[in-house]
Amino acid sequence: MSLGFLLVFAFGCSRETGTPSSKLFGGGDSKAAYRDGRTEAQRDIAGGKIVLKTYGLPAAWSEMYRSNLSSRYQIEMRPVAGCVVTEALIESVKGYNEISKAEIERRYGTGILQRVAKESEQMWQQGQTNK
Repeated sequence: MSLGFLLVFAFGCSRETGTPSSKLFGGGDSKAAYRDGRTEAQRDIAGGKIVLKTYGLPAAWSEMYRSNLSSRYQIEMRPVAGCVVTEALIESVKGYNEISKAEIERRYGTGILQRVAKESEQMWQQGQTNK
């Protein structure tokens, strides 16, 4: 399962290109946006912050996932856009999250995000069954 799938459920979302808002999300150059995302993540980690960026329609259990990451590992999930995204934003988030994921796995072990996601989904489903 990919990290992107765990973080967002992008069903029904679309991409925009060449819109004025693309300047707000890493500019129009996807390669530069990817590099900028990686650099930003390195700065955040050096400053003591670990963040995973998300965009799109979140899974029903994403709030449980966010809460578990925050309370157990001091990892912040940061939504950066809804369903309409640019290629530059996608690449920026990809670059950012690659650096963050590597640091998270260095600190907490390989597969930690997938394990917490699976546990969070199960916790959410259990809560739905008990209603």
